[in-house]
Amino acid sequence: MRERYEIMKAMNTLIMALNNEDAYMEWILTVPDQASDDDLMDIATDDELFADACTAFKSAMRDYSEDGFYIDKRVW
Repeated sequence: MRERYEIMKAMNTLIMALNNEDAYMEWILTVPDQASDDDLMDIATDDELFADACTAFKSAMRDYSEDGFYIDKRVW
């Protein structure tokens, strides 16, 4: 479960860093807005929720990553 939790944290961080509000709005249909560590752990421990989060992440990265990532007040 620790690995899944770490993956959830990483996916959440990357989605929040995407320079695209639409990607974030789609993400929060699966993962709570402003997800806490407990929220992410709950998803990581549930097979169906984890699969849904992975699917949402892949979709967002495919559809929105071309806009870059907003990190340290700069778009990369």
